[in-house]
Parts: sequence; structure tokens; C-alpha cells
Amino acid sequence: MKPVNLAEKLSTFTEHWQPRTVGEFNGHDLMVVKVKGAFVWHKHDSTDDFFLVLKGRITIQMRDGNVTLGPGEMFVVPKGVEHCPVAEEESHILLIEPSGTPNTGNAETAAPRRVVLRHAKVTPNPRFERTRSGGLRSPTPAAPPQP
Repeated sequence: MKPVNLAEKLSTFTEHWQPRTVGEFNGHDLMVVKVKGAFVWHKHDSTDDFFLVLKGRITIQMRDGNVTLGPGEMFVVPKGVEHCPVAEEESHILLIEPSGTPNTGNAETAAPRRVVLRHAKVTPNPRFERTRSGGLRSPTPAAPPQP
């Protein structure tokens, strides 16, 4: 196995607001994204939204107030909270979300899932099974033997 160089992965694309999956962790996508300007106001009804700034500065606008983040700072938007990330200059972010979570909160308007982690082989955890959407779940336990 090899470490993932986030700067290298970020250098493979130029588009803004188009996250790239660079790893998977317990049914979650680890994504890098370049951002500039304002995204759309949105919310995630069933999951929190994790932001870690790698480079630059972003402001996460929320109806109850804004949070500004610089390099090395993180913030978690609680599920159901409407928010709009904004970056005046290009910034680089690490996102962690359950696999398949639409970046806009709406599958019809979301960016497609793009994976840039090709060199590492992901070995499935035998305690979990893949869902149709690519996520992971605990398998249904077998029924106990009948006497």
C-alpha cells in the first residue's frame, strides 16, 4: 500500500466544485476539491458535512452565522443545516462524506462521483458488505440454528 499525496491528486484537475474521491474509509468517501466563488445553498438531511481546508480560505455561510476557515482548520456542518461554502480565491478542501452523498444535497443536481485513487487496491472488510450504491453495511446476521 502507498500513501496518498493530496497535493498530487489536486494537481490532476482544474475544475472548481467537482470533488474527487481519493480514498474510502468505513463506507465514507475521502475527497479533495478545488473551490472558488460561491457554491449553492444546500443541506444534507441525513449526514453532517465535514470540511478541512488544505490551502486558502473558505467561509461557510449559514443562516445563523458564518464560519471562516484557513489552512489546517476544519468545521462540521450538522445534518439538516442549510449552508453555502464561499471562497474568494481558489482554495483546496478535504471532504469526508458517506459514499454517494450528493454534494448539493440533491442527487439530480450533484456533481458525479469521480475517483482518482487508482493505484491502491481496496481490500473489503469481511465484517461489511457493499451496497448497490457502493457504500458499506453490516451484513444481516445469520439466523441461529434451530434445535
